[in-house]
Parts: sequence; C-alpha cells; structure tokens
Amino acid sequence: MKMPVSTRGRSRCGAAGRLRESPHFWVLPGGGLARRSGPADASAIAELFQSTYQCSSHPFQTVADVERFLADERNFQILTEEGGRIVASMAMAYNDWNDSYELGRAITHPDYRRQGLAALLMQRVVDWVCDQGLGQVFFGFPRARRIVELCAAIHPRMIVVGHDAGRNVANASRETHLIVFSIPPHSSFAHVKPAVCDTAQAQFVDAHIYRPLGLRPAPGAYPLRRFAGVPRDGSFERNGFVLDYDPAGANGALEVLAHDDTSSGAPRLCRDLSGVLQSLPGVQHATVTILADKVDVMRHLGALGFEMTAYLPAWLKENAYRYDCVQMTRAAYASRPAARGYEPLVDQLNAGFAATLACAPVA
Repeated sequence: MKMPVSTRGRSRCGAAGRLRESPHFWVLPGGGLARRSGPADASAIAELFQSTYQCSSHPFQTVADVERFLADERNFQILTEEGGRIVASMAMAYNDWNDSYELGRAITHPDYRRQGLAALLMQRVVDWVCDQGLGQVFFGFPRARRIVELCAAIHPRMIVVGHDAGRNVANASRETHLIVFSIPPHSSFAHVKPAVCDTAQAQFVDAHIYRPLGLRPAPGAYPLRRFAGVPRDGSFERNGFVLDYDPAGANGALEVLAHDDTSSGAPRLCRDLSGVLQSLPGVQHATVTILADKVDVMRHLGALGFEMTAYLPAWLKENAYRYDCVQMTRAAYASRPAARGYEPLVDQLNAGFAATLACAPVA
C-alpha cells in the first residue's frame, strides 16, 4: 500500500528574538554570553546538577555521565556563565534507535531563575538541531508548568501527548512529568497509523495529537513486534524480556524495552511479564511502550494494573516508515506524585486515554 509522506516546510526552526550567533558563542539580549559546552565543562555541569538536585533520577548523576553525553557530537548542550561559573544549561540529546531528539537536561542556578534564560536556551538548542537537519521527532519531559508553557511557545511548537505517571524523583520527591512532542520542519517520513474504530479513539488522537502536529497518517499494517525499544547500556534479559532497571536508582523505575518472541499470545506474554515483575520486588514504577495496533496486549496489561498514559505518534522507526506507539505505566506506590501545577491536565489526559483504550477494537 502506498503511504503518504508526512513532510514539513524546509525553513529553519528559529523564532524572532533568538540568540545572535557568532562562531564560538551567542550574545544574550541582556549582554550575557552563552556557548556550547565541551569536555572541559563536565565537572562543573555535574556539580551544578548535584548541588540543585539531591536524591534524584536525572541523567547527570556523575561527571562520567556528563562526559559520555558530551562525547557524542550529535548531542548539543549550551550553557551560560557569570563570573566564571556556569549558571544555566540546556541540551538536545540524540536517540539513534528511532532518530529522535530529547529536549532536556535543563538547569538554572536558583539565583538566576525567572530571568528568561530557559526560554532563550531552549530555542537555541532546538535551532541548532534544526539547522543541522537532524532528528525526525523531538520530545521532552517538562517537570513544571512554566516549562510546559515555554515548550508551547518555541518553534516548532511542542504539544502535550501524555505524562510519565511519576517515573522520576527529584529531591527525594516523586513527580509526574508531562511528555511533550513536536515534528521539526525538516522531517520527511511515511507515517502509518493503526486501524481503529470510528469513535472515541480516532477522535481523541486526531484532535489532540495528529491535528496539532500537522500529521496526516494513513492506516496500514504494523510490524509484528509488540514493544518499541532497543537494549541500552546496563539493560539485561529476563524470561525473554529486555529490561532497563537499576535497583540502586532513586526512582525504582523499570522499563520493558523488547521481547524476543512475537508469536506468543497476549495472555501468555502478560503472564510472563507479571512473573518478571514479581521477581523484582524493588520495582516501584514500570513502563511499557507498545505499538499502537497491539490492543489485545494493552488490554491484558490493563488487567495487570497498567494504565495508558501517553500516545507517541510516529515514535517507532523502521526503514522509511514511522509507527505510533502507546505508553502504559504501573505504579507500586499509593500516593499521587506531585504534578507541579498541571494536575487538571493529567486528569484530562487520563480520562481521554481510558476512553481511547476502551473503544479500540481487538486485533
């Protein structure tokens, strides 16, 4: 079947008022300087994160974490300095497995907040990736309402597609982070959507996901695989599942990345996963990302206590095609994580996703 190619304009991502660029640094409107970070900055960046976040699950736990990030030239991080010390930073992190970029690793020293640095740096890092024509989709996990508003104001605009249901911990407090998403102007791919019934599922996804992102997918066959993910550094296999889980992590979070059997039925698959989770009693939060056509698997996961918390359009990349995915989560804690000002939006998303899954036909 011929698929329509979802293409965007070829213009730059930049917006009015963005930083003025020189070969080595950018001049902020207030006169300060911003520059691209390099290996020599790793220690200072790690120190800023460690001084701001205690007992947290952010990705820059150590100097080695920062060094690994900076060693990949496809990653882009900029920082601002005052008096010889780093006071703010923002980055775009590349994910090779699905040709995407994550906007994040954002931090501002408490003494320099509410001065507009986050908005300026956010647009600058997005501009850089767009100027290079890199990445087919952009995403992020903002933890505060103000950052969500800034994501909606940058170009290309990032829209909310879900939340992580409390996967992260910051300063020993569990938090729900929203998931934001955008399609950069240089993207060009064939976008395949799953066949769905003509009711709540199609209406919710079209109104809240496809139309705001300018996507016009065509229905088509999906790959046989159930899970969207690939092994990572530190991931391991148990009973056919590839898992990302660090028992010493502050958030006690596990993610299912893959499964080696595409022929077993949904009941057996979910029974096996239940056994895996029971064998890891330290898991406080579990995430699975399922191809959006695998409704039978989603419903059996629902029976295990998983809930749909995000719809990720064009998330899985296979050759020239991109396929939608659904993220589901299960929590082992009873208290509701902090949502930092967007609790009503989380409730609205949960209601929409529940209706979407309830209406979807079983394949």
